[in-house]
Amino acid sequence: MKEIVGLVGVLLVAQGVGGVVNRLAGDGPSWFLVNHVEFLRGYEIPAGVVLAVLGLVLAGTATVSGRGGRKEEEGHE
Repeated sequence: MKEIVGLVGVLLVAQGVGGVVNRLAGDGPSWFLVNHVEFLRGYEIPAGVVLAVLGLVLAGTATVSGRGGRKEEEGHE
């Protein structure tokens, strides 16, 4: 499950950053989600930033939860 959350996080970061870069570079044809959603017209840059931040949070959460995990206490009852 951690891998899926991490993958979704990375995809959201790519969509967010790519959408912002595409919008700032001239708004040409793209495959970035924020450029194709009608109700986001005029808010592509803030929406891209929100997607990127949300993706970083998800990817970071997956990474942190995958490192230490639960430590079992040995010798303690």
